[in-house]
Amino acid sequence: MNPAPHPRRLLLVAVLCALAFAASTLFSRALKAPDEVRVAEIGREMAVTGDWVTPRLDGDPFLEQPPLAYAAVALARRTFGSSDAVARLPSCLAAIAALLLAFGIARRLGGGEAGLLAVLVLASLTGFQRYATACLVDGPLMLAITLGQAAWLALLEPSPREGGAARSHAGAVLLLHVAAGLAFLVKGAVGPALLYGPLLVDLNWHRRWSLMRSGWHLAGLAFALALVAAWPLALAGSAPHLLAQYWNESVLGRLLPGHFPEGGHHNPVTFYFVSFPGMVAPWLLAAPALVVWLRRAPPGDVARRPGTRALASLFPVGLLLLTIPSTRRSLYLLPLVPSVAVTCALWLASTRRRAARSRIETLTLLLLAAPFALLAELPARALGALRGTRPDPFGVRPLLASLRRGAPAAAGAGGTAPRLAWTLFAVAIAANLLAGRIAEAEDDMTPMATGLARLGAVGDGLLGFRLDERTRAIVPLRTGELFENVRDPAALAARLAAHPDARVLHVTQNRDHFPAELLSQLRPVARWNFGRHEYELLERVDASD
Repeated sequence: MNPAPHPRRLLLVAVLCALAFAASTLFSRALKAPDEVRVAEIGREMAVTGDWVTPRLDGDPFLEQPPLAYAAVALARRTFGSSDAVARLPSCLAAIAALLLAFGIARRLGGGEAGLLAVLVLASLTGFQRYATACLVDGPLMLAITLGQAAWLALLEPSPREGGAARSHAGAVLLLHVAAGLAFLVKGAVGPALLYGPLLVDLNWHRRWSLMRSGWHLAGLAFALALVAAWPLALAGSAPHLLAQYWNESVLGRLLPGHFPEGGHHNPVTFYFVSFPGMVAPWLLAAPALVVWLRRAPPGDVARRPGTRALASLFPVGLLLLTIPSTRRSLYLLPLVPSVAVTCALWLASTRRRAARSRIETLTLLLLAAPFALLAELPARALGALRGTRPDPFGVRPLLASLRRGAPAAAGAGGTAPRLAWTLFAVAIAANLLAGRIAEAEDDMTPMATGLARLGAVGDGLLGFRLDERTRAIVPLRTGELFENVRDPAALAARLAAHPDARVLHVTQNRDHFPAELLSQLRPVARWNFGRHEYELLERVDASD
């Protein structure tokens, strides 16, 4: 067998892979509506106003999440200027950190090669590739939760290289609770719940209560509570009614079943059970092999380690916990995805060290590798047709031979596993680079914002009527001008009476809500269509007469 690569070389390759993944997304596409433009605009307003306590969208308080992620966007904007890449920069840095944390977790459990495989697998997971580097609060949340999970696994698997067990234990405990506090500052109560919940299940299921005897947990919990309390106290100091609004809408409204806030994703309790495969594809195919490996691995295998068992339980337990809140969305599974990648990487590394593999493991590797083997055979097959030769159909026999049960690691899965991981990583990079070319029509609403500016209909001269968040974000984000949005038809009529030259922007589906006498006084000036969303700009009939 080839000698194992030097640990520093593996770390360097992992860093380069993480940087390449993040760089492939920075300039590949414009910010997508509604999520990315909303987060970017809230960060822009925070940078402009200097109010680091109250997130605002189009000038109005936006209290779905605490301000930490928005503050990171604002800080990036103040430091590097205004661009879509800058708005996405904090999430890209969080994705890089999460990839390197996955490397560190897998290296601690399964060695340096497992660490590199974890980076490749995580980058190729569909959910990570789609959301991790987007301008969203969920990327920083993923980093905070992965940091806490790494601390927990450090408690289960103390490294002999660290300076004493007690010192290592104290550092890991404090890091665990600090991560929970940071998770709250990113996304509210769901952050620490998503971190602590699966860990408490693991603690109880495997009877690991001895890990809780340290007094450092009290210090860590005190620090976490201080972080959790910091923002609500600051919000109450500036505007007590906003704290009550946050509690009612974003805590009770989003966490209690049956309490749906405005704008929440109203999906059934079974939503995650049918949607999670899209977040962990294509490595979902490895699930049966992972189950068999965890249950039947030989003594001494990494599957027998307590850290591996705990890691494998984080995603399914977290998925069950996420069914409790009243709002559900596939994106919310992103913080749990790194644990899936590390588990898959540990299994792949194990197949390289073992001469014997189960039938299900061999079949899983075949299913994962076959599409790329067949694709690679197409040029050779075409060339053979031109030459008049008849090669073995698609070269499947060599692939089967390389994956046969009991094959030596150097000739069998030992070579297939890293090639497969590298291939899927390359596919993820290519998908990032091509993302801007296959964007849906409703993703980029910049033409409407620039069209409004060209018509002189921004700032005080624009009134919005029952506009959605995507519109209230994209217009000020691209023009730098806030505008008033009203929901009551009587209020709209009063505003137009006070400002006859103002123009009204609305969603065409809301036309029926206009009072008949008001609608007869307005005429369309421009219309924009973005997939399912159509917007219309209206002005008074006599405005230019």
